[in-house]
Amino acid sequence: MLFVKRKQPFTLAEPFGTAVTLRALDKAGLMNLSVRILKERWGTWMVDRGLTSTPEEWGMNGSFRSGSYQGIMRSLSHIWSAGPAQFLIHNVTGMQILKPGCGEISLRPADIGADYRIVCPLPQGNLIVENKRGEISCRVPDGVKLVSVSCR
Repeated sequence: MLFVKRKQPFTLAEPFGTAVTLRALDKAGLMNLSVRILKERWGTWMVDRGLTSTPEEWGMNGSFRSGSYQGIMRSLSHIWSAGPAQFLIHNVTGMQILKPGCGEISLRPADIGADYRIVCPLPQGNLIVENKRGEISCRVPDGVKLVSVSCR
């Protein structure tokens, strides 16, 4: 776990709050920490547990909202918990929509120290941004003008 020593009591941010944290860390130049959180929370706590949807809270059968675990059922399919999808599309690909309908876009893909393949549906078709062993490539659908690509 990223934070092992607790000097003060705290309540762990739930998935929605964590998604906000990911964006803030990226803005602060800490994309590497954002990726670690993604792997730990959505990877280990969701994917590795076999979940096929995004639960409202990390504890599937209860809540830590009061600071102690309470057995209150929360939603097992909660859109706000799908923050990594939005984060991956906007922060890892660095996509900016420059004209309505995605007629013009710019990309600023990040090298996050791992291979990735992000597919983003646009009205004209799928935008694909890949990083294989540090080599970043982009495939843009017909009808979309890619104005600039700069890696970060």
